Amino acid sequence: MARSAIPLYTTNQLITAAHGNTYWRDNEAAHWAAIQGGMVLIETIEVAIAAANIDFTAIPATYDHLRLVLNGRGTNASTNEALYLTFNADGGANYDRERLTANAAAAAVTETLAQTSGAVGNLPSATATAGLGGSITVDFPDYKGTAYEKTYIALGASKPAEVAGGIFIYNICGYWRSAAAIDQITLTLGAGNFDVDTIASLYGLG
Repeated sequence: MARSAIPLYTTNQLITAAHGNTYWRDNEAAHWAAIQGGMVLIETIEVAIAAANIDFTAIPATYDHLRLVLNGRGTNASTNEALYLTFNADGGANYDRERLTANAAAAAVTETLAQTSGAVGNLPSATATAGLGGSITVDFPDYKGTAYEKTYIALGASKPAEVAGGIFIYNICGYWRSAAAIDQITLTLGAGNFDVDTIASLYGLG
């Protein structure tokens, strides 16, 4: 959001709501966005009723990059449920990824090609210890560009139990086999729904 130059006021000039919104509210938002390094909130979705997906649509081609931040839990009868994304409603076998998973003192690396969605980590689910959730941050560099296949970089944490070996960390790089600009990001779980109070925010960078 660009800052609007404040005009010179005259004596007894009427200040309208539209005037205030442009020169006070919007300028304040632009000011704080600049302080925060150009990170601007596009949309926040908070799950009020268990939902099969979290869908960011009509993403504006206004920024250089995107960042997605999610915190929540699943409803499936499992301790740890996989989290996936698709771009622009593409459910074809067009997603590749390299994944590093660490748990306690062990780590595992896997590569998966030509999948119908992109893996971004895991969230605790219904049989995990009550009150425990997981967090994921995903960056999408040059999401609006059309020169290269799209990439994403995910860092996630999941804690389904408060015991030894109950904490997981995920580091994933993924590719979408398309150079199209990203205008939609849809999140789903491997099984079940996103639980109530799961929250996801999408930010524009630059």
